[in-house]
Amino acid sequence: MNTELEATEISASSARQNFSKIIDAVRVSGERILVTQHGRPAAAVIGVEDLELLQLLEDRMDVAEARRRMKEPADKVSLEDLRSGSFLEDKSTGRKPGKARLDRHLVPVD
Repeated sequence: MNTELEATEISASSARQNFSKIIDAVRVSGERILVTQHGRPAAAVIGVEDLELLQLLEDRMDVAEARRRMKEPADKVSLEDLRSGSFLEDKSTGRKPGKARLDRHLVPVD
């Protein structure tokens, strides 16, 4: 597995034309591919092991954040905020977790 933090850059049009080769490079050698649009990073293609590691790190960060929040005075959350997931926003960035992350945190409300 490639342990360097660098990634091979490829344009989106080249990625489109060589997608099978990119998948093979990522799968076989653990290479990380940075796809650019108009010269700017737009997406990354990473191996399953890298994705699993990222998910593990996110889970650990979620646990640490939950523990930190448990030590703070409880905030009141409206039913509307609970349903929308806005109470999960990162206060430092104002960003909500992605849909997949939200699904794990939301509790069904009747």
